[in-house]
Amino acid sequence: MPSPAEPGWGASIPWIVAALVAATGWFLTHLLSEARERRKEARSQIDKLFEQLYKLEQDARTFHCGAQYQAATAGDIDAKIQILERSMNRVQIFKVDNLVPYIIRLRRSITLKNFDLSEFVQQSQSSDILQDVFSASQDMEDEMESQYRVRYPSKFPYFNL
Repeated sequence: MPSPAEPGWGASIPWIVAALVAATGWFLTHLLSEARERRKEARSQIDKLFEQLYKLEQDARTFHCGAQYQAATAGDIDAKIQILERSMNRVQIFKVDNLVPYIIRLRRSITLKNFDLSEFVQQSQSSDILQDVFSASQDMEDEMESQYRVRYPSKFPYFNL
């Protein structure tokens, strides 16, 4: 290999620079593509959670507005809450400790009042119980979206390490 003092060395510099630029470009393209795929996967998981949350809210509304207590529906709602919690734990971008107060609030808004046969009374659409369920559901959705935005901001480079 020629030394830098020899005339042949200068002809190699453009090739070395080109190789470094190509390698750096490939690495950055790979990094950004991988980040985009992870962002898309996380968005898909969160959208599924939003669907579960919406169905849970609708089921709670139907249960509380029902003419009579439905034990099977109450059991289904309780199971759906547990499934939602487990599904949230699987989304790796979430800081679950930050979601715990929202999970507790949602569970309480649905099951604390009017969820037992001895206490059940048909609720109107504008009842405090249903307003609490709606509010808790919206707050949980907002928190999940907030955590997604922290991990994947809407500006370049579109992810945080």
